[in-house]
Amino acid sequence: MGAQVAAQAVAAGATLRWLPQGRSAATRERAGDIGLRPAADLRELAGACEILLSVCPPAAALDVAAQVADAGFRGVYVDADAVGPERMAEITDVFEGGAVTVVDGGIAGPPPASPRGPGATSPGTTRPWRASATCSRAPLAPRSSCRGPSHGRPR
Repeated sequence: MGAQVAAQAVAAGATLRWLPQGRSAATRERAGDIGLRPAADLRELAGACEILLSVCPPAAALDVAAQVADAGFRGVYVDADAVGPERMAEITDVFEGGAVTVVDGGIAGPPPASPRGPGATSPGTTRPWRASATCSRAPLAPRSSCRGPSHGRPR
């Protein structure tokens, strides 16, 4: 799912980074094919990104959030995992007191179609089914879709 979501963002013009540590050769190859830029470690990734999208197995969501918080991330943390309200509250608490806006952006439904190959879609036309809500103390202002070079790009 994560690679397909990333491919849509790259096709729309975003620059994406990822953390290859501990990932398989197949995953590294997919990331390279999509055009993701590797980060040396989580601290580098956290410092370079203004939006961090977590797409991982639900059982790992809280641990991933804790690692991101420990790395000093400041920005918008979107948890796109299929977690319930109680787990989302725990994830939000991990970032308590930090300069982080936490968004519950759980993805539901099939992965988006690849921007290349059978079933290809144009950038900006794939809309994963999702339920999202801001979980931080301050509300997130409504925004248009994050397209183009100014969103999600390293600083």
